[in-house]
Amino acid sequence: KDGKTTLQILIEQYTDNYDFWKSLSSDKEKYNNYKMGKVDEILSMLCDRFNLEKRDFVFLDCFTPLTLERYIGSFRGAYMPFEMIPKMKYKMTNFKAKGIKNLYIGSQWAFEPGGLPMAAVCGQFCIQRILKDEGKDNVINPREIVKY
Repeated sequence: KDGKTTLQILIEQYTDNYDFWKSLSSDKEKYNNYKMGKVDEILSMLCDRFNLEKRDFVFLDCFTPLTLERYIGSFRGAYMPFEMIPKMKYKMTNFKAKGIKNLYIGSQWAFEPGGLPMAAVCGQFCIQRILKDEGKDNVINPREIVKY
């Protein structure tokens, strides 16, 4: 809507965090109360930091590692398969499978650091690679994408 902004907050989770959320999952009420308590803590911090009121926010959703595991099947609720570390050199594939003609690979595993955002980027890169291999302009035209 006009005058509204979507705010998404990511809190890094590690193996012990997943185990904690998993232990809560046997009691849905406890799980939801804890999750909403965290939402309230974060809203309070935002309100204090930016001089806002909680009524300024419309809460949409909160997801945990268990949510990601349930909806997208990610291992232990990971949203990215690779850990990002300082000075890490990222590698990109050419999105082609060796030895198999016309097979292009685009997934959360094909482009570091991986994850859902990178899966979308990989899809775009695969299409650009297909166009390049076919000798076509490397500009994505939605009408061309339909052919694939």
